[in-house]
Amino acid sequence: MSTSTPLWDISCSPFASFLNTNYFPSSAESAELEALLTEPERALSRIKLEISQAQAIIDRLTEQKNRVETFIRSYRALLSPIRRLPAETLAEIFTRCLPEGRRPVRTLKDAPLLLTRVSKEWRRISLSTPELWRALHIFVPLLLDAPAIGLREQGTELWLTRAGSLPLSIALVLSPLPFPASHQSLSFEEKSLQSSKKISPFLTMLMRFSTQITDLTLSFDATVSNCFMDAVPALLPALHSLSVGLALGPSEIIPRTIRTPISNIYCPKRHPFDIWP
Repeated sequence: MSTSTPLWDISCSPFASFLNTNYFPSSAESAELEALLTEPERALSRIKLEISQAQAIIDRLTEQKNRVETFIRSYRALLSPIRRLPAETLAEIFTRCLPEGRRPVRTLKDAPLLLTRVSKEWRRISLSTPELWRALHIFVPLLLDAPAIGLREQGTELWLTRAGSLPLSIALVLSPLPFPASHQSLSFEEKSLQSSKKISPFLTMLMRFSTQITDLTLSFDATVSNCFMDAVPALLPALHSLSVGLALGPSEIIPRTIRTPISNIYCPKRHPFDIWP
């Protein structure tokens, strides 16, 4: 049985021993090499053309496939069982999407705000379900400028308003970053005044919901302690649970003039009552 030389096998060429060396062919050898490469170069051109034609077919079929998939996906969505659920059932499902073990925060990555971005119908149901909005963790960096504080205040008020008349569970964390070097020479009272100017409107807004607050966690810097106490009403009639924390900077001493929340808040239904340094 005869065997044929494998096509384009570089080891079968008379010049194979010169490959990967510094050998310089003579004029006659160069002409022979040019003749040797004529057919392979023609074959390469044919192969490239076939690949180009095949790729054009693949591109056309891929575009058709994507269109068909989009058509099927779009109309298949109309048959989704969740579309047949009544709004009341969806609202109950939405409440089960809330974070477990913590209060929700104002982020589009979590429920309930995430649910408002799925569709118009889900947004309508979410915004009309007070149970989704009755808890909130509020973080207020005091180094935010006044416009940013104002926007955060408006967003918080809108959130709590959506809860209607339901009881509210709120965590308020007033956590300033260290004062800049230019402010280090300020007295405690001067720092407190600067912080109070930024946070007072926010606290005043929050206290408009005081008759609904049943669960309250507070954590704030010493510089805003008196500011907070000025905003807290003497009566929180619905409060069941209150936790208070006072954060201090490095080596900072609380002045005797600071008033703690304990003596100012009357909570007839309070249980439990927790304080941490």
